[in-house]
Amino acid sequence: MLKRILLFTAISAQIAVAQTKSKVTVTDLTRIKQVGGIELSPDGKQAVYTITTIEPNSDQKADARPEEYDYKTHIYLTSLKPGDSRALTHGAESARQAVWAPDGKRLAFVRTVKGKSQIFIMPLDGGEAWQLTNSNYGASNPLWSPDGKRIVFTGGVTMNQMLTDSLLNPDKGGPSWSLEKPGFANNDFVKVDKKIKPNPDGSLAEIRAYLAKDVEDKKAKVINRLNFQGEATTEPDITFQHLYITDVAENAKPKPLTRGFESYQAANWLPNGQGLL
Repeated sequence: MLKRILLFTAISAQIAVAQTKSKVTVTDLTRIKQVGGIELSPDGKQAVYTITTIEPNSDQKADARPEEYDYKTHIYLTSLKPGDSRALTHGAESARQAVWAPDGKRLAFVRTVKGKSQIFIMPLDGGEAWQLTNSNYGASNPLWSPDGKRIVFTGGVTMNQMLTDSLLNPDKGGPSWSLEKPGFANNDFVKVDKKIKPNPDGSLAEIRAYLAKDVEDKKAKVINRLNFQGEATTEPDITFQHLYITDVAENAKPKPLTRGFESYQAANWLPNGQGLL
């Protein structure tokens, strides 16, 4: 008999409403846990997945506002049996994008190091995870080669970085299209009363003050200019995604596979490992 295993994700909001029928507040959203990033092992007997939670920021200063939270994501391993699941990653830095090596004995995953995403390798038969990449452009979306000896990944290169990178932009020239974006010089026309205390669960004025503080703390971005080619991102600078390849070995040096003022994504290895789509 053919057995089929269905893996799926669900978002569960475990928010208890008191008998007083109190209103759901903004900070109640911190109770939501999200499951994602499910990857089945090559032999179909195990799976890895991520759980994302919203945790209080332990690094905030004593005089800071109390409503400081960070998203935390960590990787879990399950044998596909109820209750049989354990965390593979811990700590302050999130881990995500776990993918199995073809032999099913190792994982490649992404963790943030000094503000940049980097790829780590974790042996599942014991031993600590070790850092594979140390790219100035960050490294994400790891993809194992069929023989498990190499990994292709993507790096995000800003426009300013692209203009000075001799490998990705050998001619040191600019793009062939215009970068002009008309818009407001600043947001001075949006006035917030500095005397109002920021509170995400407060009045409309307090919520506006809370959002304004997020902008001031660079935790949110305000779009004040138009891009007639489409606002695909809220990032202030254009970023290009380029493909790199590296051996799965300590101190290996990645090599760029793509170049220019273009972005590349959704790479797949050919079955023989001799090329990419």
